Amino acid sequence: MKVVPRPTPDKWVRVTAGVGYVYAADPADGTYIVVNDADYDVRIPDAHATLRRLDLIVAQVHDAVDDAGTANDWDIVVVQGTPAQVPQMPGLPPASLPLAAVNVVPQAPSFPEKEIVDVREFLVASGGIMPVAGGSSRRRIQRSRCTGWTRRSCTSTTGTGGRPCSMTATGSRTGR
Repeated sequence: MKVVPRPTPDKWVRVTAGVGYVYAADPADGTYIVVNDADYDVRIPDAHATLRRLDLIVAQVHDAVDDAGTANDWDIVVVQGTPAQVPQMPGLPPASLPLAAVNVVPQAPSFPEKEIVDVREFLVASGGIMPVAGGSSRRRIQRSRCTGWTRRSCTSTTGTGGRPCSMTATGSRTGR
């Protein structure tokens, strides 16, 4: 779910198709899988007249149990920052996955690619290969070598609330 400018420059950005894993508001509840199966356009709120602002584009899950609401769905939303001379990143809402930060410049008619910063985190299955940014602009390959599983510390064999304790891969990563 990469955030890019729309082909026709305007106050909107486009979130491309993709899959994301969103941590639940309560860490004991695990993760949600969200699937964006087509491009989705999001409008960025108007800029301040003289000050810059940083906005976050996030995939946010709504769970009736965690939110004490009625919705059980997810959406791609803008978390609007506060205008300032030196703007700060807004806080991340619970149960949300950051996709991009957008630098909202005063009186700008659109958001060129240079104002959109990709903040996604990538996952790879054990033994898989993930491209990572290296010391230069070229890409490096990193491979996971999982050698086993280790139980994270918890107070019982079933964790809290009857849920199993989480497991963590052990092993190493190699850069090539």
